[in-house]
Parts: sequence; C-alpha cells; structure tokens
Amino acid sequence: MNELNELIASFLQQYTFNNIDILLSHRKILRLDKDSLIDKLITRKRGGYCFENNQYFFNLLKDKGYDVNRYLGRVVYGGGNDVPRTHQISIVNLGGEKFVADVGFGPYTPGISVPLSGSLVRAFNGNQYRIIKLDDHSFQLETLREKDFFSLYQFDLATYVAADFKISNYYTNTHDDSKFTSSLTLSQLDKRGVKFINNLLFSTIFDGVRKDISLKESEDLRRVLKDDFSVSYTEDEIEKLYSIVQKLS
Repeated sequence: MNELNELIASFLQQYTFNNIDILLSHRKILRLDKDSLIDKLITRKRGGYCFENNQYFFNLLKDKGYDVNRYLGRVVYGGGNDVPRTHQISIVNLGGEKFVADVGFGPYTPGISVPLSGSLVRAFNGNQYRIIKLDDHSFQLETLREKDFFSLYQFDLATYVAADFKISNYYTNTHDDSKFTSSLTLSQLDKRGVKFINNLLFSTIFDGVRKDISLKESEDLRRVLKDDFSVSYTEDEIEKLYSIVQKLS
C-alpha cells in the first residue's frame, strides 16, 4: 500500500495533467500505446490528460506486478449521470481489497489510492476522498470540500475491452461537447495543495487559500508554465496556444 501511494504521489508531483496537444494539433487523436506514452509524458515532459496519464500508470503498475484492471467512468461534478464514459481509471487489488488508483483527473485528482470500502482517506496534499456505493454495481468518487462531499465521477466494475477505451479517447479528443476541445486545462498537485490553469486564469489552492492570476498576454502564460509546472513546450507553441485559447474564451 505504501509503495502504491508513493507511486501516485511521485507521478502527480512530477508530471502535469493537460490537454495542450489536443488544442495545438486541432484535435489529432492522442496515441495511447506504451512507447508513445513514455516518449510524450516521461521523455519530452509534455504532460497528458486522463487517458494518457492513467494508461501510462496502468502499464507501470502491471510492469511492477500489481493485480490491476482499467475501467471507464462518468464525470458528474455534482450533477446527474446522463453523461458519456469519458474518464479512465485503474483499480488495484491489494490484500483482498480494491482501490482506485487515478493520476489523471485534473485539479481533483486523488493523490492517494482510494478504497472501494468507503473509508475516507487523506492525500499527500491534504485533500480528502471517499468512494460510496450507489447500488449493487455502481460506485461514486467524492471529495470533501469544507463540510460537504462533492461528487466527482461514477464507475462500475463491468468488463471493458481495448475498443471501449479507444472510442472514449476518440470522443474526448474530437467531439465539440468535450471540454478538452473547447478550453485549456492544466494542473499539477503540490504538497501544499494544487495549482492549475483554466483557460487564461492561473490559480493556486495552497493550505486552503485560493489565489487567482489573469494571464493577460502570452508572456504571462510562458512564465507560469516555466516557473510553476513540470511541462515542456516551445515559445512558438505557447504563443500559438495563447492565441487559440483567446479565441475559445
């Protein structure tokens, strides 16, 4: 258990969650094969979104000998469940108990393995999570915000095949209704909390205190990416990205 949580915390502090390449490539389908993920996420440090980060982490756990399977979830963000399955997670079997291991849910990514038993757990950056059972087959991941729990996504333990993940990745990369084709999102967890960018707003939530900074020109975006995130993009790419986000905002 300690090793699993250390792997999760280490990944989230070293690498970013982002959809930059979806925007820069005009919705080119992101590759999910093992070599491409290692090249993009680890070697070139460009970061990735849920299907990339969680597929890489799933491969890592398999290589380390963990009993792990991957599943699809519905992102609900406090709302209803009439939404497609657009989120990939891993579930690890340890000592007869199941745990969600997720390194690809943006600012709300759990920085710790979360047991399906319903126990409340605290991540390395202080955020707290639990999983509740909705019915005989379905579960919901929640985070504690102030005094209330907020629902993040729902999932079940159905059998999924490779084609299911390809379809979900395709939809999320290309569909007009996907937030990843219509806005910029970037985040990285920190021992103090989380830092993230939503379009042209850079925010930090450290020790429960939120601060927002508007990115008023491309130089602001370049500086924040360089100083606050472990991600590598050229100045020309950042200039292009800023122009794209301006038009989307």
